[in-house]
Amino acid sequence: MGASRDPEGRRRAIIEAAGQLLAEVGAGRLTHRLVAERAGVPLGATTYYFSSLEDLVAQTVEYVGERAAQDLRMLGERLAHGGDVAATLAEVFAEYSRETRQAVLVAEMYLAAAYRPELRPVARRWFDEMAGLLAGYVPRPVAVAVTTYLDGMWIRVMLHEEPPDRDALAASLRALLALEA
Repeated sequence: MGASRDPEGRRRAIIEAAGQLLAEVGAGRLTHRLVAERAGVPLGATTYYFSSLEDLVAQTVEYVGERAAQDLRMLGERLAHGGDVAATLAEVFAEYSRETRQAVLVAEMYLAAAYRPELRPVARRWFDEMAGLLAGYVPRPVAVAVTTYLDGMWIRVMLHEEPPDRDALAASLRALLALEA
């Protein structure tokens, strides 16, 4: 079935293309034309499915937030199997940050939310869910400190254009996890 007969598939393709472009050009340079070209759809399709560019960005941020929530569920499963929490976090973060565009996409999501208060709950979702997940292993204040550190690591990945050294990250996380609340 072609995209023209699959409205939901076309809509999803537009959102995925917008997500790629957010990481490449940023929200400020995103246009309907760029998104349509990347998605391989007619220009009118972007305005048909999304009332405005702001609507497209908002729904893309929600899509990015949902993907992050899925990734957190997988992290939760890995942590539930026991083992070294710091090493598991470092391994997952290093894997996830191999593609530096992911770090830029996270930054774009935060920036969009900084300027648009209605997007803040979506942007806070990763932080809140990560802290909640870690609170099952350490006191809540420590979970918040670790989550804040990992949030900052996204900036490091974005600026250095490389994932952090896994062993150094694990050592830092071990030190944070050992803090007393």
